Amino acid sequence: MPISLGIYDVFANLLPGVLYLFAINEILRAVGAKHMELNNQTFTLESFIILALGYLLGHIFNNFTYRGWFRLFYRYPRGYVRDKGKSRDENSPNEQALGSLKRLYPDLNIKFYARDADLLFNAIQIKNKELADRIETTRANAIMMRNISFGLFLLAIGEFIIFINEGFSLTYLGIVIACLLGSRISLAQTWKYYEWFYKDVFRTAITYGDSLDAVIKKIRGDSKPKSR
Repeated sequence: MPISLGIYDVFANLLPGVLYLFAINEILRAVGAKHMELNNQTFTLESFIILALGYLLGHIFNNFTYRGWFRLFYRYPRGYVRDKGKSRDENSPNEQALGSLKRLYPDLNIKFYARDADLLFNAIQIKNKELADRIETTRANAIMMRNISFGLFLLAIGEFIIFINEGFSLTYLGIVIACLLGSRISLAQTWKYYEWFYKDVFRTAITYGDSLDAVIKKIRGDSKPKSR
């Protein structure tokens, strides 16, 4: 895995993970439970442990933030009717991305289906690993924004409890509102990053063929050793 993608992968999980730690710590502080006292100490072994836990939390929450948090606001049915050329996934980011390309380039007669995206991306990885890694950074950004959105929501819960405990302080109310707005904006940006990722996948794949079968045949043909 290239260093550039590795860095994106780390930050896609590390930054939200640290936010999760901070949000959970705020909730514990708000309810009077045992929590960490944050200060401005220099980088220590404890700081390294916090970063490591944050990275781990980012991975732990990753599946939930997609299947639970993201899909809670962006519900779209799964499943396709391939033989009729129709999709029951019209509101998914991959369907939106494919639909926009078909409208933009009607003369290309694109025969992809939204469900083909993963296999097409695998084909791109085989054909051009460097290009696939650049495309993958967009999905890494989507993962990061999705987790940041949920982290801000957790932080809003903690600050809301403090808002009540502090006698309805306007300062904490402002923090709660800012966290909720940031969470919603981050979630909307998550959708955009997913759509951009799938657009890049379909735009690249169309240079190999106009259908999944054509792309696979192209990749297989190029992979065969040439006879001398």
